[in-house]
Amino acid sequence: MRPAARREVACHLQVVYGISERRACLATGFGRSSQRYRKRSGPQVALRMRLKELAAVRVRYGYRRLHILLRREGWAVNHKRTYRIYRDEGLSIRAKLPKRKRAWRYRQGRPAIGGPNELWAMELAAARPPSAHVRPHIRRTSVPDLDRRRLPHARGALTHTGSQLPRLPGN
Repeated sequence: MRPAARREVACHLQVVYGISERRACLATGFGRSSQRYRKRSGPQVALRMRLKELAAVRVRYGYRRLHILLRREGWAVNHKRTYRIYRDEGLSIRAKLPKRKRAWRYRQGRPAIGGPNELWAMELAAARPPSAHVRPHIRRTSVPDLDRRRLPHARGALTHTGSQLPRLPGN
């Protein structure tokens, strides 16, 4: 948690519970000297405005490139201050989404189920008896009808082959 947020929490505790600053700082684990700290530097409104303007014009530029532009314009500012103002103003550029994560935007929702025997699922599960570290897994296959929510096909065995799987209606 950042110091500014901790200061707000300590002040909130003081107001709501009517406790002293010392007790509020003790409860939050925040030092009293940090609680009383006030910034000495001004808000640098002109620098903030110029950084916002540059970020609006150069949308894909990060704070490092914007810092170089500020230095070229004659601003005497170091990279740490540029980054702090950039972050405080919420100018961070979003990372590009990978193609595999972009696909969800274009997908359609699932179609509604019209009636029985229209939408089926298949579940394969395997379990091993607790005392059987040598014996093979017991495998179970189930094929529920998602409309009626019933299980007409279920089979348990040590092995399953494609020909043993249940045939769905209409196949």
